[in-house]
Amino acid sequence: ETYRSTLHAHPILPLTALKKRTRFEIEEYKALYFTTITHFQHFFEFILKDCLIRINPILATKFDQKGFKNVYLALNGRSCLSSSVESFSIEFSDALDRLLELRKIDPSNAVITEISFLLDQANILKTLNMLRNRIWHKSLFFLQYHNLDLFMGQHILPFVKKVMALPNYTKQGWKHKPLYCKKDPIDEIIHDCNLKRPSFEKIALLKE
Repeated sequence: ETYRSTLHAHPILPLTALKKRTRFEIEEYKALYFTTITHFQHFFEFILKDCLIRINPILATKFDQKGFKNVYLALNGRSCLSSSVESFSIEFSDALDRLLELRKIDPSNAVITEISFLLDQANILKTLNMLRNRIWHKSLFFLQYHNLDLFMGQHILPFVKKVMALPNYTKQGWKHKPLYCKKDPIDEIIHDCNLKRPSFEKIALLKE
């Protein structure tokens, strides 16, 4: 709903004009931005932890990162009850770091191979986590309207599509029903955000 909040605040100002403004703050937009960033960050945090749990539940628990390789090698396929680790779950950044470390230790691991597209572009996930921390803790730094569209369309939505196509998640009903116009707005947003000159007006219509 970021377009709707922007339209209400500036009903006669074209979206292209927003890029020329040095200061752009709409309280409702900031609230919706906060919701968007935190929800996607939470989504990927769940995915990263779920991947660790699928390898071995103990890998998603808190312990000294310096001994991570030894812990992983010592496990050697042993498992533990997942209920014993729920209270000591690690943070987003630790989960990502461990998966990156696992790729170095055991690159042929089936789970690691499955999510290689995420690990190949770990910097995008780190950026998402950074944006979440900045808006969560200080509420000062936030992406302006156009940059949020591009970040979502170029990086986050393609990641979500690939994740939800994985065998463990493909049965989850995460998308809207097919539209009568037979266009998929998510695919359209991804396509338009990757154009050399994206039309933010068209993207706004797709979001609506």
